[in-house]
Amino acid sequence: MDDDSYQITNELYRSDSKHEVGTRYPLNTIYPDLEEVVKLSGNQMVRPLFVYLKMPGANNINLESPLGVGIVDNCHATLDNLNMTHDSFMWEVKNGRRTVAVPESMMRFDDTAHKPTFNTDTDVFIKLMGEADMNITDLTHDIRVQQYTDSINYWLKELEADVGMSPGSFSFDANTGMKTATEVVSENSLTYQTRSSLLTNVSEFIENICVSILELAMTKELFNGQTPKFSDSNLDLNNIGIKIHYDDGVFVDKDKQMDEDLKNVIAGALSKQTFLARNYGLTDSDALDELEKIKSEQEPTTDTTSGDENTLLGGGDGD
Repeated sequence: MDDDSYQITNELYRSDSKHEVGTRYPLNTIYPDLEEVVKLSGNQMVRPLFVYLKMPGANNINLESPLGVGIVDNCHATLDNLNMTHDSFMWEVKNGRRTVAVPESMMRFDDTAHKPTFNTDTDVFIKLMGEADMNITDLTHDIRVQQYTDSINYWLKELEADVGMSPGSFSFDANTGMKTATEVVSENSLTYQTRSSLLTNVSEFIENICVSILELAMTKELFNGQTPKFSDSNLDLNNIGIKIHYDDGVFVDKDKQMDEDLKNVIAGALSKQTFLARNYGLTDSDALDELEKIKSEQEPTTDTTSGDENTLLGGGDGD
């Protein structure tokens, strides 16, 4: 893109190997309606044709950069320490097998045997040549499970703080214990705040990319015959009115929420449209359509029973 225009180039490649891009192939083989090169005026666009999703907060690695940083970019040292501690623990588990020293007289060698040497993969060792006779000795050392568990939990707690998670998100702490989803929300925990900030950025990302998709679909210059794939003169690209619904099952008790909302609908404190949108992820228009369907299903059909029979069934006045 230059100061006032976009150039979009569409290319098709064919390859017999997933490791190679392949060779250039005629675009109209698969996309007969798509132009190969299109130039668009920048004035036609509401926003750029790309969307960048970044973590909330400033880039503290490069303050002059408009780009964000990754989730773990500020905690590489913590991850390295966690990995080193885990590897050390696994080394101790591997070498913590029972080890026994026995007298040389209990060992048998053939004529081609070499002088024995220390080997961490061997569970039984013998005394050195020339040493006095010795009894069978257990050389096994206890594995320091608790010490390593405490060390790993320490680094996990530091990682929680680095990435914006509440204490106990990655590890179990006997002092704080495990928290329910309701407690996480009610305490306005760091985990819930971090999640909310991320969802704000994700929602903005989805809305912007939908706008870009619609703009491209409405651009007739992209297609042969100058016929756009989508056209709506009443659509406001600055506010396309999409609704993004996130499954909050981890943080919200869905059954309890629906039960409370249903009570509010019965009490007249919540509309049926809001109830459907809130609990089933429907847009406002979809919720209205659903209410219309419900209404049509509840409308009385043609009465084919006599007055007396209808009265007995509770549906008439007997006339």
